[in-house]
Amino acid sequence: GKIELYFNEPSSAGLNSIMNEFWGAWHDVSNNPSDQTARVALLQQADQFAGTVQDIDAKMNNLRLSLDNTLEQKVTYVNSLATQIAALNGQIIGYEADGRVANDLRDRRDALQSELAQLINFSVNEQDNGSVALFIDGEALVWYTQANALALERDYSDELTIRDIRWEFSGKPVNISSGEIGGVLAARDTIIPAYIQKLDDLAQGVIEAVNSVHTGGVGLSGFTALSADNAVSSDSEALDGSNSGLAFAPQDGSFLLHIKNSATNTVSDATVAFSAGDTLEDLRDAINTAVTAAGGGVTASISSHRLNLAHDSANYTFFFSDDNSKVLNSLGLNTFFSGSDASNIAVNAVVKNSPAMIAAAKYVGGTDTDINPGDNSNALEIISLRSQAALADGATFDTFYNTKLIGALGVEANQATRMRENQEIIVAQLQTRIDESSGVSLDEEMSNLLQFQQAYIAAAKYMVVVGQALDELLRII
Repeated sequence: GKIELYFNEPSSAGLNSIMNEFWGAWHDVSNNPSDQTARVALLQQADQFAGTVQDIDAKMNNLRLSLDNTLEQKVTYVNSLATQIAALNGQIIGYEADGRVANDLRDRRDALQSELAQLINFSVNEQDNGSVALFIDGEALVWYTQANALALERDYSDELTIRDIRWEFSGKPVNISSGEIGGVLAARDTIIPAYIQKLDDLAQGVIEAVNSVHTGGVGLSGFTALSADNAVSSDSEALDGSNSGLAFAPQDGSFLLHIKNSATNTVSDATVAFSAGDTLEDLRDAINTAVTAAGGGVTASISSHRLNLAHDSANYTFFFSDDNSKVLNSLGLNTFFSGSDASNIAVNAVVKNSPAMIAAAKYVGGTDTDINPGDNSNALEIISLRSQAALADGATFDTFYNTKLIGALGVEANQATRMRENQEIIVAQLQTRIDESSGVSLDEEMSNLLQFQQAYIAAAKYMVVVGQALDELLRII
């Protein structure tokens, strides 16, 4: 199917292979953290991973949207077939009123019913007057000479404008469970969304896990200024609330903001606490209070509903560690990925524009006031995520993708193929029975033709004999 083609597994261009290369690129950085080439290669692999996820997500969503058009075309065709069947009902009733049988009209109606059966589920009741009544889950689609049309309920507030199929005369929903329309509805509303959700789960898991580790690390140098990647809905809205506008909620905890003064070669530590219900304004104030208590050097501010951090002078740089509140990940500060799901996952612009800011190291503090460019401890922690149960259902990234996404897709595709083959066999058997009861047997027709031919020859000979006898009789007379 198309969804299988989108994932393109197994192949070197499939997402599984690209994920392997992404984790492998982190290995390369961990082997040589200060190497610029390894860092650039990591960004390229991460960009390819994010781009592939976005591409698959876009294709599945576009496939859903295209099914809206397919649905509209097929419902229109159902209405046309129902109208034609109702018209034939009228002709058959009139033709058979005097006892004749409208074989040609019945054949045409049967053919239309066969076409209709490919589109929807319905039952048939033949009436005493020769008409047929067609029902969908107890509601009449065709009744004598009347066809009841199906209508599309639309909602233009959503990308999928067709919300439901309803009876035009009553507005009740139409229960279509099989046929091509049933298949389109199942694909559009159940099957495709399920795989979009699974891809979202994978992307969200990677974003949150990698970012949660990356925010506690440090690159080859500290920041002089940094703006949050994610905006909140309101500066006075609780950051851990459902209306915050953040995809990943923070929790009670704290993080360390380290401020280095290059003039004195010292690092001061500001412990910033976050509590449930805190707003962006509260966090800004908490940072400024903690920094002031630590000796100053950095100022927090808010613009366009985003938190901003900036050094107070050229002597100061800053970096982070030990964020157990996850607030840095929530706001998008010192993260590796931006975005929240498969539709918008991307490499954070800060690291993309400056590979040196990839946080492969950790700041250990103590008497060490410098960032160690050879430290790979944060990169190793990110690599370890691959084998951890990082997703909500306890699966690793590889297990989830290969078993619950691609594995499930393969099983469903095989099951659908078997069901189609079984249905084709059943249809072929039923068609054979139909042909046996109502079709034309060439052998039988040839046998009848030979009998008629022999009867004609015998009759012709008889007429010749009779003619000769009459001629003889006339001569005698």
